[in-house]
Amino acid sequence: MQLSNAFLWAIPFTLSLTSTVFARKLIVGSGSGELTTVEFDPATKKLKNVAVNLDATPGASWQTIAGSNETTYLISVSEAYDGRRDRLTVFQLDVASGLLQSVSQTVSAQIATGPVSVAVSHDSTLVFSASYNSGGVNVYSLDPEFGLISPQFLQEFKYQLAQPGPVKGRQDVAHPHQVLVDPTGKYLLVPDLGADFVRVFSIDTSIGEVSEDSTIPVKAGSGPRHGAFNVQKDGKTFYYLLHELANRLDVFSVDYEEGISFTPVQEISNFPTGTNSSLNPAPTAAEVAVSDDGKFVYTTNRSDKRFKDARIGPDPNKNTTVSDSIITFEIDQEDGTVTLKDATPVAGSTPRHFSIDPSSGEFLAVVTQNSNRLAIYARNKGTGALGTVPLASMLLPSGREPTCVTWID
Repeated sequence: MQLSNAFLWAIPFTLSLTSTVFARKLIVGSGSGELTTVEFDPATKKLKNVAVNLDATPGASWQTIAGSNETTYLISVSEAYDGRRDRLTVFQLDVASGLLQSVSQTVSAQIATGPVSVAVSHDSTLVFSASYNSGGVNVYSLDPEFGLISPQFLQEFKYQLAQPGPVKGRQDVAHPHQVLVDPTGKYLLVPDLGADFVRVFSIDTSIGEVSEDSTIPVKAGSGPRHGAFNVQKDGKTFYYLLHELANRLDVFSVDYEEGISFTPVQEISNFPTGTNSSLNPAPTAAEVAVSDDGKFVYTTNRSDKRFKDARIGPDPNKNTTVSDSIITFEIDQEDGTVTLKDATPVAGSTPRHFSIDPSSGEFLAVVTQNSNRLAIYARNKGTGALGTVPLASMLLPSGREPTCVTWID
């Protein structure tokens, strides 16, 4: 008997459900300020609201998890752009219930306006933030036992460009877009969309400081947005850098023989047919992540409108929608290069962020900012393939603009 490809694809997911039937919790951050705890039940394929926290108002656009098994914290930015309400807030996170309790926060005047990313040192004693609007990077201390962040920054780096970049309106000034700690915990990477390079800092947790180390230059007009590391089983390290303006993924090999250095390996379009300039607005890349097994890279395209009749949920009787895309790349285990395998829908418009569940690797959650939707897709761990119909999906209240989603158990 010959089995269809669709049936073969479904087998791994169906058989492995026995290990993942317990309900899972996620935190969804939103541009309107809410941090929403959501529960996903893999057995019933249902999503439900658990709680809403407003302590990161007005713009909870990015969050990260820190702490230990004994005490877990969620740190959220408040992206206000007004210099009065911009801040970082530390929450104690009850992993079992998904409930958040505010513990500490920075002083608004002590952060560069418009923070869009936050990261934590490996020992959870330093917190880093990148501010797109004002071209700044800030460093704070953190007490990992009690979740107390220093109200005032320990360090602040403000950047200006010697001259504007080639993309008017987007590269007139410096725009740090992400803070990312490397796998060794010794370096901090900050892609600067306006400057067309990645700023590299060395981290010294013994004295609670970072220092400027080097930069990774990229092609003019690229607009580097976010990056992700991949350490392979043989010890080789690669860095995958996603460019918002050029809609391109760059691959670098990483060497630690003398400090840290990056060697370009590959450039590949994030759009299956190349960047489509006929669309207005032009498609822009948003997020990049590497699967835990180091075999696949996933990226998202905003405004590519690739799917004209995408399902918004598992019920075939529900409405369909025009949908942007998520791209699946397969990683060559020898040289770290990637091959574009597929483009699949995201059940809406503007997929600013997604995340793969860390417990099983069998689910991918994506939020579409302009559609106010959270969708959960099945993921085949063996092939990296994503389902084309959501296992579950839900609308957040109008105006929430979900911008970040994090699995917490």
